[in-house]
Amino acid sequence: MTREQWFIKEGIFQTDHFVPQSISPEDRLNYDNLLYACVRCNEAKKNLLVPDPCEVAIHAYLHVDADGVIYAAHSNAERLIEILRLNSRSLVRYRRQIIKTMRLLENHNHALFVEWMKYPDDLPDLARLRPPFGNTRPTGIWQSYFAQREHGELPETY
Repeated sequence: MTREQWFIKEGIFQTDHFVPQSISPEDRLNYDNLLYACVRCNEAKKNLLVPDPCEVAIHAYLHVDADGVIYAAHSNAERLIEILRLNSRSLVRYRRQIIKTMRLLENHNHALFVEWMKYPDDLPDLARLRPPFGNTRPTGIWQSYFAQREHGELPETY
């Protein structure tokens, strides 16, 4: 097992910064400068400025094909793929295995598929959190997955 596969399989995540702390130390605790990233991506990014992965994904600039390769539909997505080495041989192979496994589960054991693809039971209630400098995105509380679940609007799987 490669180091990249180990990080993915272990599900180790860290809080990372869009703009690295070395460039903008004053934004260290700025909510709008934080993201949740796997250790592998965080290490690949280091102190580089990269396109906002959330924006790239939301705007459908990334597409994962059944072969496990991530394709870019925008220059920001190309840059993200390159910097984070998202199409390394081991990641593509691992991604392809996961895709095949999920398709088999969906078609032959739907209950197990849902168990793997459901939202976590312990989604955070953002209304209870009190960031040190206030909430810069108050509407996000009501758009959160926790709030969607509370209102019966969260799909069974993501």
